[in-house]
Amino acid sequence: MDPLLLGALATVAAACARICFQWVTGRTAVRLAQLDQQGLSDRVQVLPPGSRMTERCSGREIVVEVGMSKAEETRHG
Repeated sequence: MDPLLLGALATVAAACARICFQWVTGRTAVRLAQLDQQGLSDRVQVLPPGSRMTERCSGREIVVEVGMSKAEETRHG
């Protein structure tokens, strides 16, 4: 086989491998972010009205305050 053709095929194969690696890495990051968001949503949904939750993760801080419904606000003043 011609060395030039072999080098071109190796370059194309390496480029395809790199693109696939970047795609898989990107999809993994997106999926982890989705799971993190879903977990936060699930935890917030079970909190009673008036609760406050602070979550620290990966150098960021999220503070969630669960408000009261309009009916509960009028009852509690």
